[in-house]
Amino acid sequence: MFTEPTVFILGAGASWHYGYPTGEMLVEQAIDTARRAEAFFRWSANIPGRGSVNQYPTRYISRKSESYRGAIDAQGTLALRAQWSAAADECKALANRLETVAPPVIDAFLNHNPSLREIGKLIIAWIILQCETDHEATGFNANRENPLQKRKMEFNYQDNFYRSFVHALLSVIYCSENILNNRVNFITFNYDVSLEIFIREALEHTDIVNSSDIDQFFSAERFMHVYGAIRDPTATAGSRSLPRPFKLFDKYWGNASFEILDDAELDGCRALLDEIYEASQRIRTIGSIDKTEDESTLKYAKTALGTAERIHILGYGFDETNSDILCLSEHLREGKSHKLSGPKKIFVNFTNFGDHNTINKKAGDIFHQNRKMFIGNKPQETPSDVVTNTGVKRFYEKSIKDVCRALRKDFDW
Repeated sequence: MFTEPTVFILGAGASWHYGYPTGEMLVEQAIDTARRAEAFFRWSANIPGRGSVNQYPTRYISRKSESYRGAIDAQGTLALRAQWSAAADECKALANRLETVAPPVIDAFLNHNPSLREIGKLIIAWIILQCETDHEATGFNANRENPLQKRKMEFNYQDNFYRSFVHALLSVIYCSENILNNRVNFITFNYDVSLEIFIREALEHTDIVNSSDIDQFFSAERFMHVYGAIRDPTATAGSRSLPRPFKLFDKYWGNASFEILDDAELDGCRALLDEIYEASQRIRTIGSIDKTEDESTLKYAKTALGTAERIHILGYGFDETNSDILCLSEHLREGKSHKLSGPKKIFVNFTNFGDHNTINKKAGDIFHQNRKMFIGNKPQETPSDVVTNTGVKRFYEKSIKDVCRALRKDFDW
């Protein structure tokens, strides 16, 4: 059980273990997915009367494609065709410009190109949902080499660090309501809800914990997505999602011909596009405007950090904007006061897989205003013990292992 106030901050590196892309990998997948979407949209523009006419092109395109509105005829057919064409044009523009600029991360690119932000969010949501679908189908970490050659159990022990959270939550639990005594919060910069899905399903498969206490455990303050999530994390059902027909896009998009799809398959593709669109409306990008939309989430996050005695920062690159949003330097820097009512001790652990000095410098600046603080240290053996005149004693420790191994082998948590 988490008896001390504990906060986990999760960056993109924490979702890598579950097959989700990070950094340049996400950019590459965005280009490929945008090309796939363009092919389907272009083909749909030529057959507006076939299959169901879902609301996707109208909801997404009509709000922002002024040049196409003049082509609307009385019957609406030309309008629908124009809207599918507009969606295809935006996909093409996104893919072409990503290839030209070759940004290291897609969020910064979308921040600099607001005209592509909506279609960019749509493509990101597409990728996240497809990764979720693939992982649920195989149980493997697709980011590992030759994942199909590994047994599912190997994934469970090699990459599944969520199970460690469950073990901690359930330790010293003697009745259902005890689960609510866990003093732990999760702050994540990721769009996926793989953490919530795993923990909820694990609790639902535990006899001693009843459903009402599980629902109460999944409060808005427990799991905080700074940039939103593809679905409401507090309402994530324990059951796995239904199969999604992503393979239909994969199979036919290269030739830009989907004639082989029957009406049922076509309806499935368009229903999936609606799901992707709805998910895209729940997420925000790195732009400063988007980042401050959910003030309640940031308020909960800052309150949790302000009272935490243990902070574990996992798979996080210490992006300056992200750190500023959470006011990390205000909460974790030596010399700052802290809202602790008990012992004046704070333990801060963070991962830096590969021991990259760019991250060491950013962490050193946040924690100590000393960019050299973590360079050259033996990460798992030399935590920094700092006592300041504020009466708060802080311990800092880094691990150069991946998240799963850092939790298992380095950190006391």
